[in-house]
Amino acid sequence: MCDNLVVLPEYTSQFRMIVAKNSDRPAYESQPLVYNQRRSFEQEDMLKLAYVTIPQSDEAFLTIGSSPFWCWGFEQGINEYGVAIGNEATFTKDLQRKCS
Repeated sequence: MCDNLVVLPEYTSQFRMIVAKNSDRPAYESQPLVYNQRRSFEQEDMLKLAYVTIPQSDEAFLTIGSSPFWCWGFEQGINEYGVAIGNEATFTKDLQRKCS
């Protein structure tokens, strides 16, 4: 399981936001920091994700985050506007029920 925590600035002594994440990743899994500069894209550009391909937005903001070496996307990260993310496992099937 994963845990994400946010403490808003008004609740810290130095009036700063704190973002934290705990994850049950393997102990020695490499998660290097990934830095992506702000970029613009053409209207016909596509973005290939793990299971689907979608139209790329016109612009991607500057981001920095940690990404497991073996997959696409961040475990946690933040963009140039201070929008932060931390991924969580979302189970889409009831593992207790058997499929017929």
